[in-house]
Formats: sequence, structure tokens, C-alpha cells
Amino acid sequence: MKHGNAKLIFVLAALALAVPPAEAINVADWFGVDNWYYILHVTHIVEGWGSHTNFGVWRSATDGFDAWDSVSYPSAGGMTHVGAYHSPDEDAWEGPAAFYGGDFRAPLTRYGESKTWSIWLWNDPALPAESVEQRILMGGVPPPADHRVTLTLAAKPVGVTGGPPVGATWDLTRPPRVEFYLPTFRTTDGKQGYLLELRATLVPAPSSLLALSAGLAGLAGVMRRTAGGRPRHERSGEG
Repeated sequence: MKHGNAKLIFVLAALALAVPPAEAINVADWFGVDNWYYILHVTHIVEGWGSHTNFGVWRSATDGFDAWDSVSYPSAGGMTHVGAYHSPDEDAWEGPAAFYGGDFRAPLTRYGESKTWSIWLWNDPALPAESVEQRILMGGVPPPADHRVTLTLAAKPVGVTGGPPVGATWDLTRPPRVEFYLPTFRTTDGKQGYLLELRATLVPAPSSLLALSAGLAGLAGVMRRTAGGRPRHERSGEG
């Protein structure tokens, strides 16, 4: 085997090892971590008026209804509701139609795969008038480094102008924490409230991208040296 061809084969093999095909990725094998979650806290000027919920992935959870999912209820005396809405009619949900304050999915396993939790937030009409705004605090146990997690304010109630603008997005990857305030909004229809979207995407880890870049640079160098070592008539096509 010629020396140049041996180098070429070595570089190609290194590329294959550095970035395995997406179909072969198994998060549990790579990191041993496939349980992560975020807790969304909503608080007011009076303790007990708020609520909190949990969203994330768990090793034994599924994307459908299972034992990891729970219907949302305000804490004792609470007047704030938070939950991801599911129903048999809207998303073929096999559980009861309701807002879920505990919504866990199966782990992400392929590069480019994403999962989105659509989270509704609203206040009970009985919430005292002293509450004019609510504090949103989100934190938790972040996923492995090859996940990107964001929280987006996707929609506001009609007529509400205060607080962050629609489309505002916070990175929850590092650190896994965000804090902001929203005007209090009272309603009996949860889907008239605020809509937050928690989105998780599996992306290549930075170390894999660096390995890929280095491998491509090495491949280009081998090809240039191989071409440069040929007789002139072979490179130009002359006989």
C-alpha cells in the first residue's frame, strides 16, 4: 500500500470514530445520564399564592401518557395554575384531557431530535388584587452537554403589554436557571393565559465538532500532498 493511501485511510477511520452516525447514538451509553428535568416556580407577594411544575425526561418514561405524568393542581391555597395541556383530541393523548404539572418524556437519542413542552400559565380570578405581577423562576438538573435547552415566551394574553416581549428566549443549558416577571392575568380559561415553550434539542458535543474539523483538515492535507507527489503529466492529463 502506498504511503499516501495509508494516511488517507487513517484519517477516514479517525473521522468515523470521532463522530458516530446519528442512527447509532445511545445517550445512556455515552454519558450514563438520561434523567434530567426543570422545575418552574411561580411566586407572588404572598407565600402560597403560587405554584410549581416539573418537566423533563426520565429513563423509563414515554412520550405518551404514563405514570410519570400528573395533572396540575395549585398548591394548598394557591391561585396560580401552570401545566402542559394534553387531550385525546389534540395529541392522541391516552390519559384524561387536562393541564399536566408533571410531564416527563423519553430521553432524546438522535442528533437533531427535539422535544417541546407547551406550558400554560394563568391566575385564578379569586387571586387578590394585591398581586399585580408574578415571579417566574426556572431551574433544575440540566441534561448532558450535548443537549441545548431553551425557554421561550411564545404568547401573552390579549391586552397584556408588560413583561418580556413575545419571542423572548432564555438559554437553560449552562447555568440551568432563569428569572423574570410577568403581569398577573386572571382567567378561568387556561388557554387564554401565557404560553411558555420549553424546548430540548440533541446536538453534537463541541469536542466532537472539533474532532471532525481536525479530521477534515488532515484529510485535505493528505489529498494535497498526494496530488503534489504525482508526475506532472499525470496531474495535467498529458500522456
